[in-house]
Amino acid sequence: HNGVVVDEYYEDIQNLFEIKQASAVSVTSGETTSGIDFSLDLAGAISGHFFEADGSTPITGEGTEATVLAFDAETGYPELAFSTFNATDGSYEIRPMRSGEFHLLGFVDSGDDVTYLPQFFDGAASLETATRVAVTAPDVTTDIDFDMIRAGSVEGLVNLSPGFPVGEDSLEATLVVAFEANSGELAGVAETSFAGGYRFPVLAPGQYKVAASALADGYAGTYHGGANSFDAVSAEDIVEVSSDATTRADIDLATGEGTISGTVTDPNGQPLNGVLVLAYDQTGHVVSAGLSGFDIVTELPLSPGEYHIQGLVAGSYFVRTFSLFQILNLVEELTLDLGDDPIGGLFGLLSSDLFASLDIELFADAWYENEPVEAEVDTFSLVFGLFAGGGGDIPLVIPFFDTVPPGAQAVSVESPGETTGIDFMLEFLGVTDVAEAPDLESVPSDFHLFQNYPNPFNPSTVINYSVPQTAEVKLRIYNLLGQRIRTLFDGLKQAGVYTTQWDGRDDTGQQVAAGIYFLRLESEHLTLSRKMLLVR
Repeated sequence: HNGVVVDEYYEDIQNLFEIKQASAVSVTSGETTSGIDFSLDLAGAISGHFFEADGSTPITGEGTEATVLAFDAETGYPELAFSTFNATDGSYEIRPMRSGEFHLLGFVDSGDDVTYLPQFFDGAASLETATRVAVTAPDVTTDIDFDMIRAGSVEGLVNLSPGFPVGEDSLEATLVVAFEANSGELAGVAETSFAGGYRFPVLAPGQYKVAASALADGYAGTYHGGANSFDAVSAEDIVEVSSDATTRADIDLATGEGTISGTVTDPNGQPLNGVLVLAYDQTGHVVSAGLSGFDIVTELPLSPGEYHIQGLVAGSYFVRTFSLFQILNLVEELTLDLGDDPIGGLFGLLSSDLFASLDIELFADAWYENEPVEAEVDTFSLVFGLFAGGGGDIPLVIPFFDTVPPGAQAVSVESPGETTGIDFMLEFLGVTDVAEAPDLESVPSDFHLFQNYPNPFNPSTVINYSVPQTAEVKLRIYNLLGQRIRTLFDGLKQAGVYTTQWDGRDDTGQQVAAGIYFLRLESEHLTLSRKMLLVR
């Protein structure tokens, strides 16, 4: 239909990523189910131009390509809309668009040595600060322009010692991370090549601290200039990045022979393999990491659930898990390139088991020792982070920078030496099918967690649960990454059926982002969970 009408699921579900909101159609063998009619709305569109940073010079030229992605401003889900670009005047149009409010993300591929930073309308670097664009179909919303910033790059060698670069003959694929010097936020992740070189091809103009970590015994995480922690980097070793320029920043790895080791298990004591365990400095920046059940350096298996974090200098570290790494390794779509087929890539990812059904075993991550990971990561940030590899194949959703909570316990390490017994027991975040409606008149015979209603919801939802006998009960809410965001109840409950509400806020009183959340009821060795969808 060439974007003339808006496609939909039966009935009247126009975002094709929200298949679970569609109405099921019953079919009986040998019979025809009739009356399943579609009345498709006329589509609207959004149009504008891609300009240079001056806001007036159009980005044009043979071989130049530009793409615009649209995301529902309430749910964060992408729209199945396709953009066209005119390389002679820098104009674009994206359609079919239904009525609503959207966030737009623009990409430009110049086809030559000029690289542009992807950005949201208008001039925003993140979803949180992006301006919403309203569409009233079938009208076209015009003059939605992108002023694109030309990126700079950083490259260099990671050396085992001055003049001797790492490579496949010594330490393959050494991890290199760029942090913004002022905010400390993660800016990009890369890996060294066979010859020991690394490159960040797309960085915004600014100042960065760049670190390499071989994740191996004998070699410590080291910043450009020789520091071993984020706060120890001197002013002269901060890397300056300018538009259309490449900055050289070599890194000579320091020695580090300290190790942190332990195990990762589920509540039943069963070992969990494939969980990433990260060690952070005092500012919350990753220094090294290990993987449960697998030695990253030797690529040989460890005992089930066992992990080793190697290459640490003497000092104190904070340690946490990232269990979603198990899932990232299983989803082939994570390596798709947005530049080749952004819509197809997003559709492939969101229609995978990870986002379409969520029929996966999730776990609540923790800091050592048993301090829950608490942070807000909305569905959109997760999806976008899976693609935005910062120049490498490593998803930016991995927490290379994190805020260390007050309850986290520091782990002391000697070099050489090994600190053992840093163990983690991760709680389940699985979804349990509990379909009954609550019986408010009788004493329940078992623990039950009923589906919240309404679901999806905005701004609040009702939650019912039952307790068969006096017991300690916890009713908590977690986000898609297993991070606890709200405790609704934590204490003693008598036998009975209880009703409460969630207003879409976290424990600090802040509104959480739209997306998928898990409601979890815990008592002794029992855990029941429900999936909820908050829309804005």
